[in-house]
Amino acid sequence: MEKITICLWQNSVSPHQIPYIKHLNHGKNVRSVILIVPQLLSANREKLGWSKNFDADTFELIIAPNKDKIREIYTQNTNSIHLFSGIRANQWIFDCFKSSLAFPNLKRGIITEGPLTYKKPLMLHKIRFLIQDYRYVRHYNYVFAIGEDAENYYKSWSSHWKVIPFAYCVDENRTLAKLELSPLIKLLFVGNLTERKNVKLILQALKTCKNKALFHLSIVGDGDQREMLETYVKSNNLDQQVSFKGSSPINQIPKIMDEHDCLILPSVHDGWGAVVNEGLHAGLYVLCSDRCGAKALLSDSERGLIFKSNNTQNLVKSLQDIEGKISEIRSNRPKRQAWSEKSIGGQAIAEYLVSCLTSNTLPKAPWKIDNK
Repeated sequence: MEKITICLWQNSVSPHQIPYIKHLNHGKNVRSVILIVPQLLSANREKLGWSKNFDADTFELIIAPNKDKIREIYTQNTNSIHLFSGIRANQWIFDCFKSSLAFPNLKRGIITEGPLTYKKPLMLHKIRFLIQDYRYVRHYNYVFAIGEDAENYYKSWSSHWKVIPFAYCVDENRTLAKLELSPLIKLLFVGNLTERKNVKLILQALKTCKNKALFHLSIVGDGDQREMLETYVKSNNLDQQVSFKGSSPINQIPKIMDEHDCLILPSVHDGWGAVVNEGLHAGLYVLCSDRCGAKALLSDSERGLIFKSNNTQNLVKSLQDIEGKISEIRSNRPKRQAWSEKSIGGQAIAEYLVSCLTSNTLPKAPWKIDNK
C-alpha cells in the first residue's frame, strides 16, 4: 500500500500525546508525520510545569502557520490523514478543520474526549452537537474516542465514521523503585485542587477508616479548594495522615510517585485522567473513580480498583482492600511497570494508531489485550 502522511492538528505540544507522536514514523506504512500547533505552550500550561523541551527528530513541527502554509499542508501531502484534537475546545483548531473542507478528498479524524457532563447534562451536549456539529459528521473518517463514555457517545451519532477506542499517553518511568518495607501505606493524589477533582472524598474516607493510622496521603497540586481542604484536615485531626505538598513541575512527578504505594484519582468527571498512566508507569497501584476515562486501564485488579464516584464507603472499602494485600501490591510493582510499557507506552499507542489508519479491520486496543 502507498505510505501515509499523518498530520496532527493540536492546540499545543502536549506531554500526553508527544510520547506516541514521536514513534509514529517508525512503521513501514508511514511516510512522514507533521504536528501543527498555534503555539508551543499556553501560559497556563507553562505554569503547570509543562516543558518546552522534547525530542522532535522523528516528526516535523509547524508552529502558527499562516493561511498559505495551511493550504500548502493540505495540498502538498498526498495520501495524508488529518487528525484534529480539541476541535471545539480551541477556535484555531476548528478554523483549520473548516479550511480543510475546501479539499473534499482529504481523510480526516478527530481525537476527542466525551462531553463534559460535570455541570451540563448530556442532553444539552446532544442538542448543541445536533445544532452545531452534526453537519460535519460526513467529513470525518475516524473518531479516536478517549474513554468509554466518548466511545459510546460518538457511536450513537453515526455509523459513517469509525469510532476507535483511544488513550492519552505519557513518557515511561524506567526507574525501578526499591521495595518498600514500611508498615505505613503511602497514598498519593496529583492534580488540581478543584471541586471536579473531588479530593475531599479521600479525606472523608481516611476519616472513616478504622485503621487510618496505617495510611498517609500526600497531596501534590494547588487550586481554589486548598484552603477548604486544609481546614477539613485540621478540624478532623488528620494532620498526621495528610500532607499538602503544593504544585510540582511535571518532570518531578515520576520521582514523587516512586516514593508512594498507591495513586488515587477521585474525580466526579475526568474525560481521561493521564495521571493514571503516570502512576502505572511508576508501578503504583491505582484507585480511580468510575467517572474517569482512565478506568479502562484498570480491568485487572492487579493494577488497581475502580470505586463509585462520590461514594465514601466504596472508597473506604477499596482502602481496606489495599490494607489487606499491601505486600502483594508492593511486590507486583515491576509487573505493573512492564505491563504499562507494553500496553500504554508511546510505541504501543503509535503502532495501534497506525494500524487503525492502515488496516482493513480494526485492531484491539493494546491496553485491552492480556499482556500480563
